[in-house]
Amino acid sequence: MRTRIINLTALSLLLSLAETFIPRPLPFFRIGLANIPMLLAIGKLGGKDYLTLALFKAVSTSYLSGTLFSPFFLISLGQSMASATIMYMVSIMLDKHVSLYGISLSGAAASAFAQIAIASLIIGIGIFSLLPLMLIFSFFSALITAYISYRIPFDMDRKMDEGTEHLRMRKSFTIVLLSSSLIITTFDHVEILAIAFILMIIISLKEGRRFKPLNYIALIAITLFTSIIIPRGLVLFSIFGFPISQLSIEIGLRMGLRLSLIMIISLTFSRYMFSGGMISSILRRFFSMESIFYDSKGSLKERFISALNETEAKEMKDSIIKVPYFTSITMLCCFILLKLIDWKIL
Repeated sequence: MRTRIINLTALSLLLSLAETFIPRPLPFFRIGLANIPMLLAIGKLGGKDYLTLALFKAVSTSYLSGTLFSPFFLISLGQSMASATIMYMVSIMLDKHVSLYGISLSGAAASAFAQIAIASLIIGIGIFSLLPLMLIFSFFSALITAYISYRIPFDMDRKMDEGTEHLRMRKSFTIVLLSSSLIITTFDHVEILAIAFILMIIISLKEGRRFKPLNYIALIAITLFTSIIIPRGLVLFSIFGFPISQLSIEIGLRMGLRLSLIMIISLTFSRYMFSGGMISSILRRFFSMESIFYDSKGSLKERFISALNETEAKEMKDSIIKVPYFTSITMLCCFILLKLIDWKIL
């Protein structure tokens, strides 16, 4: 079962990578190809192993996407576990009376509700206004993932060469990361949050990370929208009779910038991981598949099939970002200084 969980989680990461090459109508909308391994595992894993697969899928995908140390990981974890629980229960209770399409639809609905419920604890109850739109997207993505699941050839029992280089973790950087995140979450002034965000963009670019502004614009737009639908404070103007208040705009901007800061810090330091254990095995399997995916020629489908059929892991380079100690300490000092300025303003 361990081999199956490793292979299925690595497949989830490979599908997530392949999906980044597919154009999206909205920055945060995803087809959800990474959920296909959960459908492939139906009937092949017991309840405990199935939930373990969902847990490792959430942790691994969040790690590689750079959201493992942010509130978005809680959303990913919650929706993964809720979706897996419902899909497994449906498959057991209805057995032969339900197809992968029905199981996929039930999981998608559970995932949408879980994401909105957890996001409401972070952003506010206004996020529930997006639930109908998310359910519509989830409906179509569930049909697509079920269709692909019927046709994807994958050997979940394949062994791999364990002689590849382990990932390492430098604990000093993790301390800096967590300390910085803790300080950032206490910022209250929009101006200070904006300065810290710009600083983190510069650091992120310096360390070789790609900066995707549309993701942050969409995040801030969502927090603004969910905040202004609840008027608070002085009304500045109205749109079609709906009042737009100053306090609601400030709260939305503050929340959006705070979440964006945590997200970009997590992205910048997302290549640090403990060595050994199942997570390390999953990442070794994925990095081998990723290497073949990028080295192969042809269409996206042909490259994906080549990666899918890899037989042994290649030697990998150390994937740790080379962040100098001076840069890390300077970053932490800057955040502390900004917080002191914030206190002084208060």
